[in-house]
Amino acid sequence: MGGHGGPVREGPRRRVRGAGLPLGDVDPWNLRTVLLRTEREEIPEPWARLSALADVAWLWEVQGTGRWVAVAVAHRDPGDAVRLLAVVTETAPP
Repeated sequence: MGGHGGPVREGPRRRVRGAGLPLGDVDPWNLRTVLLRTEREEIPEPWARLSALADVAWLWEVQGTGRWVAVAVAHRDPGDAVRLLAVVTETAPP
């Protein structure tokens, strides 16, 4: 999925399956670059909010549905609990 900020670091690729859908291998999507872009352009929701909460996400386009699925860990605020975030949206990532 080129054009989504690129991999953050090298590491093992994970084979992911869910709801009977072959989601395939994915690399982490760099949300820090999305957050930087919010300073100079309008980033659509839920991507702007997700980039404010997490550094990386794992992202899939669910073929044939027009939907995107993202999973991330929110941990930026040391005073807040670490949270697992899941997003399902019809808004394509920036």
